[in-house]
Amino acid sequence: MYLPEGPGGWVDFWSGEHHMAGATAIVDTPLERIALFAPAGAMLPTTDTPDMSRKHDEPSRALRTFPGRNSGESTFTLYEDDGITLGYRDGDCAELHCSLSWTPRAIRVRVRKQGRYALPYATLRIVVPPGEKRRLELAGEGVELVA
Repeated sequence: MYLPEGPGGWVDFWSGEHHMAGATAIVDTPLERIALFAPAGAMLPTTDTPDMSRKHDEPSRALRTFPGRNSGESTFTLYEDDGITLGYRDGDCAELHCSLSWTPRAIRVRVRKQGRYALPYATLRIVVPPGEKRRLELAGEGVELVA
């Protein structure tokens, strides 16, 4: 498959293998999963359970990270509210400011919560790609980070 130019590279979601941007890659794609790649530096918030019966009130979160090979950084903000009421209009919401930085030796994830909304989860699990060997450094403010 062709991986477009643009990001500093692409990370295979399933294997953690790094691929150059603008290159063609040969990857295993068994019938039970699609070929899925994240741009280097991406952070993907998900629930942290395979239980799909609780789509709205599922109280776990994971932050799947896809650091590049060499050095770099990225940021994004995760917005949370109860998803039901109009309380966000009165400020009952939270923003989690997330930053990811990496070097050849370490991956650093920092998350700072802002806002008065009480998150439905006490911890945010940080997930790195399979096979990742670099040291993982976590810093949470207003939310506990676990590996």
